[in-house]
Amino acid sequence: MENHRHVEHTLQRLEHRLVELAAWKDQTSIMLTKGQFRALGTKKATTIEVGDFWHSREFPVMLEFETSVPKSWAGKPVAVRFQVGGEGKLSVNGRLIGGLNQFHIEHLILEKAKANEILHFEIEAVPKGLFGSPNLEPRVTEARLVLPDFELRGFLEDLSAAHDAAGFLVKSGRLEIAGLIVDAIEAALVHLELPRSPSENYLARIVQDPRAAATIASIWDEWSFDAQPLELPQTVRRQLPARRKAFAAAINKIKQRYPSEGQLFITGHAHIDLAWLWTFEETRRKIR
Repeated sequence: MENHRHVEHTLQRLEHRLVELAAWKDQTSIMLTKGQFRALGTKKATTIEVGDFWHSREFPVMLEFETSVPKSWAGKPVAVRFQVGGEGKLSVNGRLIGGLNQFHIEHLILEKAKANEILHFEIEAVPKGLFGSPNLEPRVTEARLVLPDFELRGFLEDLSAAHDAAGFLVKSGRLEIAGLIVDAIEAALVHLELPRSPSENYLARIVQDPRAAATIASIWDEWSFDAQPLELPQTVRRQLPARRKAFAAAINKIKQRYPSEGQLFITGHAHIDLAWLWTFEETRRKIR
């Protein structure tokens, strides 16, 4: 029982570390603060800002944003992140990129960006959630050009997957294996020193992760951190490949000690439910 509590408490503590680490998944970003909004049946667009509610629910609506690639981003992969208050179809410079919803908010749009390249975003959106659930007060909450930190993201994904596996193993009564995985995660993070000062810059960075932002919102009234978010020091970033390699080696040792049980078969699947929870008009729009 004591060992069970120890592993669970360690998992909780490590979860906080992973949330903090996730706040650095972007090297930097640019907020697209203003865009244009045009409802169905209207020709004249109105200005919409991040934080604004939609000016109309006559959908589908068209949202447009425009920005340019900073010179310092030249040659690097660039992504965009949108949360517009419903399902959407994203195009960049007239090229269809993909869909947007609450679980798909980011798309890689450039493999190698060009300095000062103009990016024009068009989003055809409807005030709907998953499975056609209505959003009665659709709102644009995020529009951001992103320079992803793929090195950190890969490291974080490895640790997060192992953390989830350890949590499942604890619930399954496999404490010994869970304990070994927890030890491997701790070893991967030991002496990984993330910058935490100045405080206002640290907090501006931390709220980049929605889980951390939700925690802060539950504690402080009307918080706003407008300082420049702290950047991940290059001394820390240079450690990541070696840390990820060492973590993979530790996990492989555990796998050798505890071989896989059974087999897992995975197959891809995609479909669209015709007129299921949607009107015929919405169904036609989705499959066109």
